[in-house]
Amino acid sequence: MIPTVRKVACSLGLKYYFTGKPCKFGHVEKRITSSGVCVACSKWSTRKIRLIKEGKWETYQQATKERFHRTGQKEKIKDYKKSARQDPIKGPIIRAKERAYVRANPLKYLFAVARKRARKRGLDFTITIDDLSIPFHCPIFGVKIGPVGSKHAPSIDRINNSFGYVPGNVKVISRVANRWKSDLDKEHAKRFLIYFENGAYR
Repeated sequence: MIPTVRKVACSLGLKYYFTGKPCKFGHVEKRITSSGVCVACSKWSTRKIRLIKEGKWETYQQATKERFHRTGQKEKIKDYKKSARQDPIKGPIIRAKERAYVRANPLKYLFAVARKRARKRGLDFTITIDDLSIPFHCPIFGVKIGPVGSKHAPSIDRINNSFGYVPGNVKVISRVANRWKSDLDKEHAKRFLIYFENGAYR
């Protein structure tokens, strides 16, 4: 009988183990003990390398994307991840890993969030992650940029809100500065400055 735990398979010297749960791509297959990758993903990886060498990867990628949406695999994976996050045992572990990943890769997180927001609002999104860089201090308030989730966390600002996330129209500032910029137009900002300079906060 194939073990369900990878450590057990390693101790017994077995090549495979079977958890009975789908991998991140939705395959319910045996997993390779040495890597933890399911057999279907391993075969797919081998095929991908061959297709890249043959120059057929882009055609295959488009066909796979269409099949993925047609068979509803995206929804199945989304439902599985949602149920795993709500699990009383797995949920806290998954969320802790997600928080650790976000803190270790803030730029990737900001890029993914901005891309999702652009899709939702129907905005242009032509930037790459190379168009972004997190400054040490906020360009507006001059405060030190903090970690993701903090008051002065990094945030992607569209310099001109008439345009989407396009090269030359994005800048990373602090979250609180971005919120202020979103809430105030030029006229309100001028009035606030006058109110502040007249000693309202003294």
